[in-house]
Amino acid sequence: MRSVRKLLLAATIVAAAQVVPAPAAASATPAPGDRLGIQLLDAPVSGNNDPRAHIYIVDRLKTGTTITRHVKITNSSGDRTAVSVYAAAATISGGQFRFGTDKARNELTAWTTVTPAALSIAPGAAAQATIRITVPTHTTSGERYAVIWAQLSSPRVTGRVQQINRVGIRVYLDIAGNQKASDFSVNGITASRDKNGSPRITAQVHNTGGRAVDIAGTAALSDGPGGLRTDPTPTNATVTIGPGDTQRVSASFDKRLSAGPWLVTVKLASGTLHRSATATVRFPVSAGAGIVVPSAHAKHGVAWWLWAGGALGLLLAFLAAVWVRRRRSPAPPR
Repeated sequence: MRSVRKLLLAATIVAAAQVVPAPAAASATPAPGDRLGIQLLDAPVSGNNDPRAHIYIVDRLKTGTTITRHVKITNSSGDRTAVSVYAAAATISGGQFRFGTDKARNELTAWTTVTPAALSIAPGAAAQATIRITVPTHTTSGERYAVIWAQLSSPRVTGRVQQINRVGIRVYLDIAGNQKASDFSVNGITASRDKNGSPRITAQVHNTGGRAVDIAGTAALSDGPGGLRTDPTPTNATVTIGPGDTQRVSASFDKRLSAGPWLVTVKLASGTLHRSATATVRFPVSAGAGIVVPSAHAKHGVAWWLWAGGALGLLLAFLAAVWVRRRRSPAPPR
């Protein structure tokens, strides 16, 4: 039996005309008891203004392109450690970035080489590895996913468990030709209570773009009984959604909160993309889900229905003015 410990850390491998040192947020700090850490050493200049790029480096490559990135692997143990470095497949499903088993392969891993593939790192020291990705000339467009793993294995002992410790860097690689930019929408909001009775707001998020998005944000309640309101509450987890997929993003509140009604405002983001939505909801008295309420979208800060309502009002006012003017105009002489 094998016990696997996985620590997924920020980053990826992607192309850019220029690279800069990776931001501090992308560095790996091993948790207590962990023996390995990994850090991306270079990142695209184009991602500097993208908050998501400080966690994952996301970019696009043309076919026939080769890029090079470097990672630093640290050994925090008291022993010299043998480390293998390799690329393994990953997918996005169920709102999560999922790792393939062991050294699972896919298109992206076939394009990726790691040198050196084996390292011997002294106690408290670090070593570097070079990642090179070459996209074949005749490749279909679309986004691919993988992980660059640094792994050590404890000696196999008969009758005991072999423990595998590995840390990794995500790879989000989009091949040019995909015409749809990143985007997402909030399609509905549900008020419910969990099994412990705590109120919960859940937003249905649909990835309408051509690339994966990592969704997180806040939910806030206002216009409650007696004018009560809450501070913005962070969503429970970051949800990764593949192109065309729909997932749920939730935020939980204090169980003492009344049923309402409440005006809920959900604000979500993936990198530089920001979307918000509002709805009037009422929490059920007991545990269970409420009714999905269609949300009013505010894609760029103003709800779409306000724009539509304003435009319709102007049109009706114009038609009314034309009708009145015609009524007042004298009939032409016969």
